[in-house]
Amino acid sequence: MTLSILIPVRSFAYGKTRLSPVLTPMERAALGRDFLRHVLGVALHPTLGAQVHVISPDADVLDLASEQGATVHRDGADGHNPALDHRLARLPADRPVLVLNVDLPLLSVEDILAMGIEARTADIVLATDHAGRGTNALWLVRPGIIPMAFGPGSRAAHERAAQLAGATLAVIARHGLAQDIDLPDDLKFLPLRA
Repeated sequence: MTLSILIPVRSFAYGKTRLSPVLTPMERAALGRDFLRHVLGVALHPTLGAQVHVISPDADVLDLASEQGATVHRDGADGHNPALDHRLARLPADRPVLVLNVDLPLLSVEDILAMGIEARTADIVLATDHAGRGTNALWLVRPGIIPMAFGPGSRAAHERAAQLAGATLAVIARHGLAQDIDLPDDLKFLPLRA
């Protein structure tokens, strides 16, 4: 069964503002482009055979994603989670879907395959961030099984939503899925800075 991968991306120009103490706006935009190229390279890998969708309000993001081979959708909804829920409702209802954050510079095909293995026995697989409080990737047995709740404390919010839906949930912790880049200290995990 074909996996749908949905990657929400904010604007390159206005993204990663928490890195502004150490990176200029141009450097943050370049980092955002690098993130998207890397995550799309993983998501579009032939091993996965996935249909990859990028959702964004930003034309530059959509242009780059389209050039890389993803299907693109302009985000017309009000806010990150409503935009995700809107797009999820339009994906095939009988296929699994993976919602994948874009700021995962260490992500590998093996990380996504590991989530798929966990999904054999769970309705939802949540890949937590390195702090254990956020959600960096969310595998759903079908779109819409729970509403999206990305943001601060998203792991607990998604766990509550799964419980309310009567869905089984597994949590996976892998370095490539956990190491997102939000704060200046996180920059040490970038491969080019290692």
